[in-house]
Amino acid sequence: MSALVASPYRYAVVAGHGRSGTNWVLETLDLSPTTNCRNEPDMTPGTRFADLPQIPHGEIDNGFGRQWDAVLAYSASRLGQTDHPIASGKTFANEWARRSGLLRNIATSPRLRRLLGALEPAFRENPWEFRLPWWLGSQQRLAEALFVVKLVQKPGWIAWLLRRRPQVPVVHIVRHPGGFLDSWRRRWLNKHDPAEVAANNRQRLVAVAERHSDWARRFGDIGAMSVEESELYYWLFATVQIDQAGRQHGSYCRVLFEEMAAFPVEQARRIYRVCGLAWSDKIEARVKEMTSHSPQIADAWRLRLDEKRQALVERFLAVTEIAGWWTGAESRNEKHVDRRRMAIG
Repeated sequence: MSALVASPYRYAVVAGHGRSGTNWVLETLDLSPTTNCRNEPDMTPGTRFADLPQIPHGEIDNGFGRQWDAVLAYSASRLGQTDHPIASGKTFANEWARRSGLLRNIATSPRLRRLLGALEPAFRENPWEFRLPWWLGSQQRLAEALFVVKLVQKPGWIAWLLRRRPQVPVVHIVRHPGGFLDSWRRRWLNKHDPAEVAANNRQRLVAVAERHSDWARRFGDIGAMSVEESELYYWLFATVQIDQAGRQHGSYCRVLFEEMAAFPVEQARRIYRVCGLAWSDKIEARVKEMTSHSPQIADAWRLRLDEKRQALVERFLAVTEIAGWWTGAESRNEKHVDRRRMAIG
């Protein structure tokens, strides 16, 4: 199986839907001194990831593997404009450059890199990604770090990766559909025309139905769906596609948003273990600091969604194969809350 992993670099992928905690996982992995974390490079036109075939529903041809490996090899050996802000020490970065903000300023400013390019060849190659010059850090240590790339709503890419590059760690975070729907409505739908969102949602569901007859039967009358139903159905399709491809591989780590909120250290250690990263007391302390209010956030949707939408979520879960994911999580969370109440009392 190792022959399938053509990239000479170590890398891992954070996957999931938007509004489901993918940033949270990326921030957690970024606490390691030996990771280089990149945030959705496929969403920036002109990057190598954006040039990959944008195939969302699994119909990837045989040439995709060569393209993917080339992009990973290129990107993993460079810093990029969409890298997660380096908030803690990294083995590959000079500490003075990090603390002063110079490294971050150079990474986020194409204009600054163009100006410096007159003196530094590392900045002339590509407007979005660049090799690390010696005065900012160690290029060799950057190449040795675990490259972590976050990709959202890319079920075709992730399912292919799990099947064809099974040794690559994939951390797939999934949020309860009630929590996802609440966050999506407040942070996305409220900023866009609902009619336009509904039309776009139906269009992608039609594309899924044309390629997957079993999902076509499950969707039923796509044209009759509300905007929220259409969003939940695509969420379900993407979630199940990734999970079905990954559940047989030890490199696949499905994380529930709610369990990460209730048990942040336990889940973070699990993620680090799957990614082959060392754990430390310093990382544990930062995880605890980052997640002090997480349980309240995870459960807030029950107060914010009205009865009609809560009923929609319950009907939706009742006819899906993933409803049981949260049964155990909610039980564990209730025990966790009870222990906290006893400690406070």
